[in-house]
Amino acid sequence: SRSSQCEVRSLKPPLSGWINLAAAIVLLNVGNFTLDSVAKDLGVTRQLFSSPSFLLSIGCLGIAFLFYVRSLRHLALAVAYPVMVGLSLTAVALGNHYWLGAPLAPPQALGIIVLFGGSC
Repeated sequence: SRSSQCEVRSLKPPLSGWINLAAAIVLLNVGNFTLDSVAKDLGVTRQLFSSPSFLLSIGCLGIAFLFYVRSLRHLALAVAYPVMVGLSLTAVALGNHYWLGAPLAPPQALGIIVLFGGSC
């Protein structure tokens, strides 16, 4: 019936929405770090498109999108998108610092603090 299609989302979304969003965030960042690595090694060449790392990154990004879509079934866009972007920005800054050895500049550290301070 029409009334079941217009069902209002509850104020407390089911855990599955958050689990799907967490999976999307992890896969998105694995895909981005893998893509960054292979793009720096190969550039945009024919070798890039047949590289296993490139195919892995595209697969991660595609599956991340599917998990994100699944999360939107239970989470409002105004909740899911800022959480995904905020955690991804933090993951990139910290991943670049701890795994790739890039310095964590004071503006980046301040941005992480403001990001999480504003979400509490």
